[in-house]
Amino acid sequence: MIAIGDIKIKYGTEIALIVLCCRVHFKTEDRTALQNFINTSVIDWNDAIFLSANHRIEPIIYKILQKAIIPAEVANRIKQNQFHLIQNSFKLALETERIINKLAGHNIRCLTYKGTALSKQLYGDIVSRESSDIDLVIATADFDSVINLMREDGYTFESLLEYNYYKDDVYKRNKDLSFNKYENDSRQFHVEFHWGVVDPTSGVKSSANSALFDETTRMELAKSEVEVLNISSHYLAVFLHHSVADGFSILRDLVDIGQIIFLKDIINTAYINQSISGLRLKKAPAICHFICKELLGIAVPLSVSVNLSASEKDFFIEQLLNKKMLGSNFKAQLFKKSIYYLKDNATDKFRYLLRSFLLRFTPSRKDIRIFNLPRKLHFLYPVLKPFRSVFSPSTKAEETEMARQQKKSLFRNNND
Repeated sequence: MIAIGDIKIKYGTEIALIVLCCRVHFKTEDRTALQNFINTSVIDWNDAIFLSANHRIEPIIYKILQKAIIPAEVANRIKQNQFHLIQNSFKLALETERIINKLAGHNIRCLTYKGTALSKQLYGDIVSRESSDIDLVIATADFDSVINLMREDGYTFESLLEYNYYKDDVYKRNKDLSFNKYENDSRQFHVEFHWGVVDPTSGVKSSANSALFDETTRMELAKSEVEVLNISSHYLAVFLHHSVADGFSILRDLVDIGQIIFLKDIINTAYINQSISGLRLKKAPAICHFICKELLGIAVPLSVSVNLSASEKDFFIEQLLNKKMLGSNFKAQLFKKSIYYLKDNATDKFRYLLRSFLLRFTPSRKDIRIFNLPRKLHFLYPVLKPFRSVFSPSTKAEETEMARQQKKSLFRNNND
């Protein structure tokens, strides 16, 4: 486990504080160590709150800091932020229940995924894990009906252009499609309907998606019971998402996965390891095990069968601790280095690079929305895409999860 003092010197006081709070959560450091750190450090609390929001672990950090002695104005800000997060969690939970029950009334099976359901399974309540969207699982055969029902309910189909462009192939090219509900030009809800865990272009075996359609159970979120993946299947799906999709790019990825140390008697670790092995993923559990040990001081019960290079180890530590790399995995780029390092061998890495290059000539959701060409001019998309990608890789990009959290955090800070 990297010493907090070393993190403070190399990466800054604020990220060291965030990591220390995570360790207190996992009981690998005690509250005395945290209080001593606070008492002996000059902390930019605005930056600390900003980092906790961007790493999407505000509920955990605030819960830990709430019991520490900190400046009164900071404590008040944290209390206000906590209220906002709790309010948002219940708002999302109620809307999740409402949508699932509405679809059930039309004989459409719908499961809740990630979000408040995952929070309740891993953390014991719906407010300890920050959520900004509603993620649901459906069968692709039901999606046309879902479109009509969501529109009737006041939602706009965010993915309409690419849905019309790709037709039936849209399900092979995407793992989800999205809807938004607005009120006075302000987005109230963002809902993603999933049929896959990872993007089809990721190179991961398609059998990974079976985790979304495995055994289920029923669970109450806020007021009524809904169908949800059983905790072992849900944990597996989230591990796959956080690794081969997100590339372990934020601390919430580790904190989610690390919750297994409190749930060893509930989560079927043999099933998790067997499933990961069946997908022939070796680097993902090895990297996860390494960064959880180095940053959180915990040993997640994942089978490790490969050694990591020094460059691989350094990259994932830097990605999580170096502020200059914050959000790098969400920015438009030729390829994502974190995903590259997660590939198990030279062949997989080459295939990933080749796919990434070819995607430069394949119209994405952003390209279709930006250019919105008439059907007879669709052949121009592959020609226009490389120029759009080169000259405006980020300014026209869709609002990412990271950007949303930054805006929410800044909004809260400016209203204190």
